[in-house]
Amino acid sequence: ANEAYLQKVGLQANAIMGKTLADVFGKPFFENVIQPRLDRCLAGAAVCYSEWFDYPAQGRRYMQITLSPCRNRTSEVVGAMVVARDLTELQTAQTELKRLAAAIEQAAETVVVTDADGDIQYVNPAFEQETGYRREEAIGKNPSILKSGKHDDAFYRAMWNTLISGGTWQGHLVNKRKDGRLYTEKAKISPVRDASGAICNYVAVKHDITKELELEQHFREAQKMQAVGTLAAGIAHDFNNVLGLIVGNAEMLQLRGAAAGPAAESVKQILSASMRAKNTVKQILMLSRRGRLERIPLSLSL
Repeated sequence: ANEAYLQKVGLQANAIMGKTLADVFGKPFFENVIQPRLDRCLAGAAVCYSEWFDYPAQGRRYMQITLSPCRNRTSEVVGAMVVARDLTELQTAQTELKRLAAAIEQAAETVVVTDADGDIQYVNPAFEQETGYRREEAIGKNPSILKSGKHDDAFYRAMWNTLISGGTWQGHLVNKRKDGRLYTEKAKISPVRDASGAICNYVAVKHDITKELELEQHFREAQKMQAVGTLAAGIAHDFNNVLGLIVGNAEMLQLRGAAAGPAAESVKQILSASMRAKNTVKQILMLSRRGRLERIPLSLSL
C-alpha cells in the first residue's frame, strides 16, 4: 500500500500489512461490492469500475478502481494490483453541472448563450417555444435574427457598450418570432469571463411579458374609465342640483298663474327640457354606477 492509500485509511504501513479489504471497509461492503470484481480479476480479467467508498480517515470518496491480475512466470494469477484514482471533486462537479443543465433545459425563461462575438452557442427549449426557431436553426446565428425593427441602432449600440465594458444590461426588447409576430421580452444579459478574466461568453435570460403588458394596458384603461365615471358622477350630481332649482322655479311660476299668461308656453318648455335633462343625468349616473336602477313597464305593442 502506498502513502496515498495509507492517508485515506489513516493507518501506518506496519499496521495495515496482513489485513484484508474486509477489515478496512467492512464485511458487507466487501462482499457486495469488492469481492465480485476481485474474483473476476483473480480469474484473469482486468476490471475497471467507479464507486463511492467510505475511508476511515477521509470519509466518503468517489473512486475509479482498476484491478489488474498479477501473474508469475508461468502466467498463473497469483494476486491483484489495485490502482485507485480519487474522482470525488470531478464527480461532484459533474453532478452539479448535470443539475444545472437540467434546470436550464426545463426553465420557463429563455436562456441564450453566445460567444464573445455574439454568435449563438446554446439555446434552451423555452427559446424554441418562444421564438419558433429550432435549436439547430439558431446555433451559429446572431441574435439579430430576432430583430423587430422597433429599436434603432443607438439602442443596440448602448447595449453592446455596456456588455463589452463588462457590465450587465437589462431592459425590454421588442423582438420578432420566426412567423413574423412581435413580442416583448424582459431581458438580462451578462458577460462570462474565463480564468484569465477575459470575456468569453454572454448569457441572456429573457421572459416574454407581452401578455403582462397587455393586461397592464387594460388595467390602465379601466382606471381611466373609472376616473371618467367618477368625474361624470360628480358633474351629474352638481347638474342635478341646478336642474332641481330650475324645475322648482318653473313649477312656482305655474302655481302663481304664469301658466295662463303669455309666458305659459315658455314655462312648459322649461319643465319639459328639465325633465329630459334629469333623465340624461340618470343615464350618466347609471354609466358611472352611482345611480339606482329603476324598472318601468314598457309596452312592446305598436
